[in-house]
Amino acid sequence: VAYERDPVKRRKRGSIFFRRKKDKPKKAPHQWVSACYYGSAHSCDWCSKPLTNKPALYCENCTTTVHQNSCKDHINDCNKPKLSKNASKGVAFPTAVSAPKQSFTKRGSTSQQGHAQNSNSISVDKEKQQNRNTVQGSFSDEGSQDRYEFLGEDPITANDLETDPFLGLHEEEPDSWTPTVGKEVTKKLKEKEIKRQEHMYEFILTEKHHCLTLRVMQKVFVEGLQKHFQLGKDLERMFPRLLDLTEIHLNFLQHLRERQRSAPVIETISDILLEQFSGSGAQKLKSAYGEFCSRHRDAVDIYKNYLHDQRFSEFVRHCQVNPLLKKKGIPECILFVTQRLTKYPLLIEPLIKTSKDNKVEQERLGKALALVKEILVEVDAQVAEKEKEDRKLEIYNRIEAKSFTTHRDHKFKKSDILSKNRRLRGCHVDAGTWKDATSPSHCIVGCTFLPTREQSQYTFFTPDNKPGVVSLQKLLIREKAGQESRGIYLISSNPADPEMFELKVHKPKDKQVWIRALRAAVQGCQEDEDDAVVLSSEERQKLLETKQSQIRQIV
Repeated sequence: VAYERDPVKRRKRGSIFFRRKKDKPKKAPHQWVSACYYGSAHSCDWCSKPLTNKPALYCENCTTTVHQNSCKDHINDCNKPKLSKNASKGVAFPTAVSAPKQSFTKRGSTSQQGHAQNSNSISVDKEKQQNRNTVQGSFSDEGSQDRYEFLGEDPITANDLETDPFLGLHEEEPDSWTPTVGKEVTKKLKEKEIKRQEHMYEFILTEKHHCLTLRVMQKVFVEGLQKHFQLGKDLERMFPRLLDLTEIHLNFLQHLRERQRSAPVIETISDILLEQFSGSGAQKLKSAYGEFCSRHRDAVDIYKNYLHDQRFSEFVRHCQVNPLLKKKGIPECILFVTQRLTKYPLLIEPLIKTSKDNKVEQERLGKALALVKEILVEVDAQVAEKEKEDRKLEIYNRIEAKSFTTHRDHKFKKSDILSKNRRLRGCHVDAGTWKDATSPSHCIVGCTFLPTREQSQYTFFTPDNKPGVVSLQKLLIREKAGQESRGIYLISSNPADPEMFELKVHKPKDKQVWIRALRAAVQGCQEDEDDAVVLSSEERQKLLETKQSQIRQIV
């Protein structure tokens, strides 16, 4: 209303929004020109390394000089106006750090830039020399003069893997068996036998590629990170049991190569497979792959955390250029290793099909296939157990610190979830209703507790002065009658706490999922909590270390 009475005042107040803004200096792309230095002391404006006998680029606008292959992409946009042709002729190739390196100096130091734009070529060179001294001083102070020294290192080759030449990791081999033998050999064989030889050759070749990947991961990534970075225990967490896996597969490949090179035509490899996938060999595979695969997600998470560091990400990109890695990074290599066990059944089944004429060979291969599947089941179980432990810690972290409920007339607190070696047996995340309260059910060995959601946190729920923790001992799970029924009865027949509860799910189709999860948790629980298992000193020490590691993760 005040503006309508005084249009002049309205115009003045409104004129603030129509004032012409000052033009911001526009960043222009670099005007790169190829350059080459011979026997001079010129250095790169990004990594400060000599440019002698290396392809370089020179900007005609801001006189920046960088390595053409490695440092060009790191330089900021050109922030100086394009010089005239006469001026550009009078400026020599720079030997000092130029304007794009202002990120290493304070933000307020802009007077040097304006002075450089209005001075002649001699003053520009003097100022650049001063800036170079300042930047080099900051490099030496921060100890980062050689931060990117890995860019100048020669790539790792197959000859640098330090493996037995007999294994042939450094050799290029054809993709099929036929080119490795003469036509005189193939003419004597039936088509079915040739296929069998091709399948055995494929088995050996894929094992070689797996060993090559393991050794490259060790030499390129692990040893490179040990040399240029201080990762501490995170390096072992990123590549768990890598040396053990490498030793297992190199020994396996050694036996396969001995059989392969004993004669042009391989009679059988079933005995080698039985030895590898049974006894101590199977135990080693279960232990190494169980830990490696179960810590897969943890390894990738650690890698992603370090990837925010520009120097670490540059190191990974530099490593991916290596032809041995075939553009695979750390996550891709870790995933490749976890998938190896799943490839063995696919490689053994064709051998069984092409060995129908030899019953003994077929039985051996069938037994080897069954042994591999047993190893896979064991590894999957370890992975599932690790996921449950991670889920238990996630639940623990989301429960409010002051929240509690009652269990057998005692207070059940947040810390009780990690006590008495309780393990997560089942968890259904989809919320059900417990007396009209939203309550995801979490089944832990010894009890079922039903916390309620409050935004992103959990709090224990106690309905009608009943315990919010239900013992799994002697717990009966019954379905409420009716097709559209959403109710599940939890009947505790334990004399210590006889109770009956009703749990309702949101959708009738989810009821069976809940019932299966609850019954599986009850079956996996001991008959009585008092039946304590006698543990050896080593087992007690291992449980103590596991609990301490959980506490460290929580802290």
